Amino acid sequence: MALVKRCQRDGSAEAFHVLYERHKDRITNVVFHLVGNYDEALEATQDVFLRVYRKIGKFRGQASFTSWLYRIAVNVATDHRRRLGRERGLLAAYSRHGKPAEALSRSARPGADERVADLETAEQVRLALRRLSPKLAAVLTLRYLEGRAYTEIAETLNVSVGTVKSRLNRAHKAIAPLLTDLAPGGEDERED
Repeated sequence: MALVKRCQRDGSAEAFHVLYERHKDRITNVVFHLVGNYDEALEATQDVFLRVYRKIGKFRGQASFTSWLYRIAVNVATDHRRRLGRERGLLAAYSRHGKPAEALSRSARPGADERVADLETAEQVRLALRRLSPKLAAVLTLRYLEGRAYTEIAETLNVSVGTVKSRLNRAHKAIAPLLTDLAPGGEDERED
């Protein structure tokens, strides 16, 4: 909180840089899971921190700084996702992140099958998240990929804990058939 106060009090670029370095990887990860495209996630992350820099003077500490930062990240990611459009974003996710050749080439070491399976599963989850509404994708991302508690998610999204639980329930129901369809041997790989 001292860094935030320094940024607010005297606009310390050094303090803001420390905040940026401390949070950039997690914010990029959240944004990536919401937009489904790494290049777009990097751009959106820059937009998040630009918005934080401009608005840090308005941060009042009613929520934790991290919750406030995540709220901005979810909002920016939702805006980017909306701009990309559902179909274009899904195609970009398939074409750019289908099966990273670099990761697959490293998989020749012991346990390679498990690492490849993990990569494929992670990709299936990203694609499924991309097909959900931003509200549902946000609660799943914050809960399972970021490990946030219900109260933190509620604070971040500025909703009640009951709304978080309700959205998680709807998200579970919505994502289950998507993961089944994308799984090996699932609907996408069946021959007619």
